[in-house]
Amino acid sequence: MTAERIDMTEELGSHLEKFNIFKDSSKPVRLSLHLIVKRNLPPEAEKWSQEEIVNALNEITHLRLDRENIYEIDSLELLGDKVKNVYLQQNSIQQIQNLECLKCIKFLSLAGNCIKVVENLLGLNHLRVLDLSDNQIQILHIEELPNSLIILNLENNPCTEKTGYSQYREKVIQHLPELLQLDGEDVRRPEDDEDEETIESDDEKPASFISLQSDDSEDIPSLTSAMLMRSQDRLESCQRRHKRHTAELEEFRLKHKILIKK
Repeated sequence: MTAERIDMTEELGSHLEKFNIFKDSSKPVRLSLHLIVKRNLPPEAEKWSQEEIVNALNEITHLRLDRENIYEIDSLELLGDKVKNVYLQQNSIQQIQNLECLKCIKFLSLAGNCIKVVENLLGLNHLRVLDLSDNQIQILHIEELPNSLIILNLENNPCTEKTGYSQYREKVIQHLPELLQLDGEDVRRPEDDEDEETIESDDEKPASFISLQSDDSEDIPSLTSAMLMRSQDRLESCQRRHKRHTAELEEFRLKHKILIKK
């Protein structure tokens, strides 16, 4: 165990001695180890040894800390790489911070907080879903968003106001190559239109174009057939890509129970 984790274990012991880990508080609180234990370990954890608690913390995959009136994120160092989903929605968090130790998370909800700036997320290279809706983000610094995102929700922030919304949406989509959904709406990229235009243009080419491909008129049927096959291949490739993206998007919707607006 590293010196840092030993220090955190000692802090855990101090927390369990000083606090009743099952005590509720209506005051804004700093995210602490006793709160993590309270929400994510069974009630009998109050009788466990420090080593048992540390081992249990390392097994957490879904970290649930929503609706706890948290104003500052901290004390996550004892959690292991198995944490994939972090729920911090409906708190009083003002700053995105101290998440770099959770490098393997794929789902992060910070909806319904008091966040004004998107920051400190670039180290989360596996992050696929980010919910920052219902915050106070005035200006979006797109370069602070991980390129791994496939679902991003920034609804009900000043930066997504309808004035200039199309430019905002275009810039976000351009910056995030894997993005499939933005603010509850599926993403459509220019290459999707290009694929359709290519298919249509191949189908619309006149016979005179075909005749230029060969001096032998008997080759025209084979050339026409080959052209139709290429068009069909493009169409099938486009359909496969669309199905793959749709399936991946639907998987995240179902797994995380994301409500998609109609």
